[in-house]
Amino acid sequence: MKTTLKTMAEVTAYIAEGAKRYGGKNKFLASAEYREVYPTIERIYADEGTAQNTQSKGEADAAMGEVGAAYGDRVTYTAQGLFFSTETLMGTIVNKNGLPMVKLDEKHNGKRYVKWHKGWRSTS
Repeated sequence: MKTTLKTMAEVTAYIAEGAKRYGGKNKFLASAEYREVYPTIERIYADEGTAQNTQSKGEADAAMGEVGAAYGDRVTYTAQGLFFSTETLMGTIVNKNGLPMVKLDEKHNGKRYVKWHKGWRSTS
């Protein structure tokens, strides 16, 4: 049993190897071996997710600075669809879990929030 897991790559390889030994991924995930190692895997997932979120937040802040966007700005985006159809989305940049999101004035594809990107333009 491998208990020296330190990275996501090692976790992925460990799960793949365990799935082969147990005859399937679900069988391995239900095993006592996996339950014993799960706290370590959970910590690695959490650490990796935190590092990824920190990097994403830094990149998002830099991108907002590049185009002069700020939280609370009203923005618009023209989405191009099939056969050259377009749809204009409007909303407000908000901080959701540390990342810039656009709270849309009207739902789009069932969503009220979408990720902000440099394609959004200020309406002011």
